[in-house]
Amino acid sequence: MLNLRYFLLLVLAAALQLLSTIGVILWSRTLPAGDVIGFISVRGGTSDLYLMDMNRRVEARLTWHAAVYAPPAWSPDGQQIAFVAYRVDNWELFAINADGSNLRRLTRNDSQDTNPVWTADSHHIVFMSEGFGYRETRIIADDGSGLARYDDPERLLLRNPYWSEVHQRFLYSSNQRADHEIYLASEDSDHVEQLTDNDAGDFSPAWSPDEQQIVFVSTRDGSYELYLMSADGSIQRRLTVNGVSDNWPTWRPG
Repeated sequence: MLNLRYFLLLVLAAALQLLSTIGVILWSRTLPAGDVIGFISVRGGTSDLYLMDMNRRVEARLTWHAAVYAPPAWSPDGQQIAFVAYRVDNWELFAINADGSNLRRLTRNDSQDTNPVWTADSHHIVFMSEGFGYRETRIIADDGSGLARYDDPERLLLRNPYWSEVHQRFLYSSNQRADHEIYLASEDSDHVEQLTDNDAGDFSPAWSPDEQQIVFVSTRDGSYELYLMSADGSIQRRLTVNGVSDNWPTWRPG
């Protein structure tokens, strides 16, 4: 009887996950590209990838028990997300479509594979691979094929995600004044503007595609939650309310 109950619970969990995945696919295909944020949350008990519709403040879970670590990396065309997850003593590279379909594991080795960055064609991922006695940059196709050492810097034509062409400033977080705050700085660092000012920590800032807004993480209300503010630091407001860690937001390219 216990085995039957356990089997039925597994079937129910799988059915719920399937329905959730179908719902995410249908939901995400109605969203304008520049109105979506990807982020990592532990609200489901494990570290997983979520999406948020910035207009309606609706959220959807993309992965289940994935043990995701570090910020998700959007492809330049906004159609795919690469991320790092823990698998049997290793950090491995994964990718998923932005609608929640086609989750696949890209690397399977004894190395620690981290820091994914998409190439400009949105079909290849450059990443850092580190093992015993070596540390090198590698490249792999978005279907997991063609793994090779990466030695073609001309192919990686993405802008610095923290640099604003509109405001001509770098966006960053620093603890130079006791706690972490968010700042803007000119390229030569002669002009620095502080955007947040409180007794908590403010981290992980990211520009919106039009560079008029900034999403970031703050502990000002007791837990790591997502917040939004204008590019000049005004109109700061909370996006997530759940009492667990929400972290590493990245805006989908417009």
